[in-house]
Amino acid sequence: MNPNKYKSVSMKIDTYDKLKYISKNRFDVEVSLASMAENLVNEMYAKITDPHYVKPLKGNSQYQVYKKKLLNSLRWGV
Repeated sequence: MNPNKYKSVSMKIDTYDKLKYISKNRFDVEVSLASMAENLVNEMYAKITDPHYVKPLKGNSQYQVYKKKLLNSLRWGV
C-alpha cells in the first residue's frame, strides 16, 4: 500500500453510521466504507464540475452570515 495515495478523515459517529448503512443498502453487495465515501464524493464532484452547474453566489457580508446559518442548519458544517 502506497501511503502517498491515501489520507484519513474523521467524522461524527452519526455520519459514520449513515455511511455504513448506505454501504449495506445502496448496492446488491456490501461495499467498503472507503469505496462508498469515494462513490459519494465522485457523484457530488461530477455535479459541481458539470458545465451547467450554477455556482453559489458570493454576496456581501450580510449574505455570507445568512448563508452560513443556512448551511449549518442543513448540517453542511461550514
